[in-house]
Amino acid sequence: MMRALELKIPPLLLLALFAGAAICVGIWGDDPRFAFPGQLAVAIACGALGTGFMLAGVLAFSRARTSVNPLDPSAASALVTGGVYRLTRNPMYLGMALVLTGLIVALGHAVSFLLVPAFMLWLTRFQIVPEERFLAVRFGPEWQALCARTRRWL
Repeated sequence: MMRALELKIPPLLLLALFAGAAICVGIWGDDPRFAFPGQLAVAIACGALGTGFMLAGVLAFSRARTSVNPLDPSAASALVTGGVYRLTRNPMYLGMALVLTGLIVALGHAVSFLLVPAFMLWLTRFQIVPEERFLAVRFGPEWQALCARTRRWL
């Protein structure tokens, strides 16, 4: 049953679903709410940093001339290890988590923060782990070396 969910929901759609849930909780949820000086600036910084990570990941894939299709890891023709991939093996997914965090900070609804780890857990279980199984087979020792020096998230 669980494997049936692997590589089925495009990560950007998943981000949209979690963002929609955060907005709903923010609009209709009960307290606790929060506000602090610079809240909007923090929200914008998270969103901008997240967008930067996503764009850097896509650009690195483009330069390597490999597929960015997250639903078909078998289309990967190269293992990208440079640039932003020296910091994280999943900059696009990390970027999405940061964008979601920025939205939640902007909404100022504390309970919505639970959506960030839920989003990351879903991505890890149903997107990243299946991708990594394929990459381990396709790229073998090169993949193992990347895993040894670069964390999955940060």
